[in-house]
Amino acid sequence: MNGVTLFLLISSVVCSTARAVFSKKLGVLNGSKYGFYITQTVLFAVAAAMILVLNFKSIGCPSVTAVILAVAYGIFTVSSQWTYTIALTKAPVSVCAMVYSFGFIIPTVFGTVLWHEQVNAFKIISILLCICTIILTSVKKDDNSEKMHRLPFSLIVAMLSSGGLGVVQKLQQKTAARDETGMFLFLAFLLAAILSLTASFTKREKDAQKICIDSALAFYIFIVGVSMAVANTANTILAGLLPSAVVFPIVNVGVILASLAVSVIILRERISKSQIAAFALGITAILFFNL
Repeated sequence: MNGVTLFLLISSVVCSTARAVFSKKLGVLNGSKYGFYITQTVLFAVAAAMILVLNFKSIGCPSVTAVILAVAYGIFTVSSQWTYTIALTKAPVSVCAMVYSFGFIIPTVFGTVLWHEQVNAFKIISILLCICTIILTSVKKDDNSEKMHRLPFSLIVAMLSSGGLGVVQKLQQKTAARDETGMFLFLAFLLAAILSLTASFTKREKDAQKICIDSALAFYIFIVGVSMAVANTANTILAGLLPSAVVFPIVNVGVILASLAVSVIILRERISKSQIAAFALGITAILFFNL
């Protein structure tokens, strides 16, 4: 693993964690669905602008393939971010980040079946350890017992959508459009912003007066937008550099562990013995990826 790949992996984990944690601040505002859609519109616009900054040299006229993939990616982006943000209003950050990351299984399976990416015994063990990590992380202490909590439906949709993002990233890197990564992501987030703005129009007359974007909320919107831009750029490039069975599990396990640490240390969420065991399994899984 060279320095560039390692930098991309670290950038992806850090920014994906920031997005996973700070999205909690962007739930339905004072019961205002209009406010929710407006904040989503702004953060997608921020992400699109940041992608232009990161890829200004490669922005140009997109190919038909890039546009088609961008439309698919934009839809999955909207679906994943909307439902994940809603799920955060119903479940802890640690659980939401864990289940959302479970989506890595989808592109990993696609990579093995469709593109015949090689998976050795160590990587199979790593995937199994990742699954065990995910399951253990979802067990939360309740009074004097530990049990699995019922997951919000929105979180399941977010998980499936995150898997869809991974598949589209891999498809983009497998086509001639791989040289149009910047334009592909810019169009996807631009579409996401347009879809969110369109959705806000359906709620404007009902509760437009309830929204109030103060400096703190603006800060969270900016952080989530920038984090999404960096993470998606890094993940898309990584999808072309490493096999699916390596890049998606290692990034998502890193996000699971980082989000768990933030939720406990900063957000003061209670941690169970099972979640502590998840740390050990997650670290072991990451080590196996390099064998």
